[in-house]
Amino acid sequence: LTKIKEFQAEEYYVCALAVHPTLPYLLSSSRFNLIKLWDWDQGWICTRKFSSEIGRNYDTSEITFNPKDANSFASAGIDGINVCDSLFPLNSLLTTILSDYGPHFCVPYVYNL
Repeated sequence: LTKIKEFQAEEYYVCALAVHPTLPYLLSSSRFNLIKLWDWDQGWICTRKFSSEIGRNYDTSEITFNPKDANSFASAGIDGINVCDSLFPLNSLLTTILSDYGPHFCVPYVYNL
């Protein structure tokens, strides 16, 4: 493996990453329920921050882009709370969904509704 770029995304650990399927974007989730959108075409700058703390008591442990609309994404925590949001403020669709399935089932569950 060849290291392409190294930078510090967070002061603490990164919990999850999601790569956009067509655009030069990477989502990172970290401690304290902060999700950042990184643009590698602009030198890996953070172009937007999202808070996923609505009702959430634990860190965001999973994030993924919506397979039906990659301009939106969902995040999940071990508390079973899902938060959906849009990459673009004009299309904001912030939604919170409660689930009893845990983080590994929460995100796919959101998009199968």
